[in-house]
Order: sequence, then C-alpha cells, then structure tokens
Amino acid sequence: MISASSTRDIDNEIGVLGETANTITNWGGSTIAADGIRCEGQINLKIINNVINGGNGTASAVVGISLHRSELQLLLRIMRSVTT
Repeated sequence: MISASSTRDIDNEIGVLGETANTITNWGGSTIAADGIRCEGQINLKIINNVINGGNGTASAVVGISLHRSELQLLLRIMRSVTT
C-alpha cells in the first residue's frame, strides 16, 4: 500500500487477529528487489496474522515486511506475522 505524498491512507489493515492467517507466497524470483508487504505513508496501519514466504531466486534484496516512514506516519502495529 503506497499513498500519495500529499495525502495519507488511514486505518488500513493487512490481516485480522482471530481469523485464518493471510498467506503471501511465491513472490520475487527476479533480478530486482522484492517486498512481500510494502507500506508507505500510512496512518494507523495494522499488519496482523500474516505468513509471508517467498523471495526464492531473487538476486537482490528480499524484505518480508517493508515500512517506509514519513513525518506523517503514525501508529504502526505489526503482530503475529511470520516471514521466511
């Protein structure tokens, strides 16, 4: 999730506690960097209960959860998420 630089997304959630975990698989595998979850410019973002498996064969940086901070980004919560 990436919002515009002049506005921010508010109250987004990736995953829900108490439900079956989100599974993100088979991503990456190229010569460029790969992110399983990438978020920029978020306010009150929750990343909860995710299983992130991938990046195999990627010849550059591999990041399971990538958060890019800005001066307007507030309240980031990451809970019960697993990356491999």
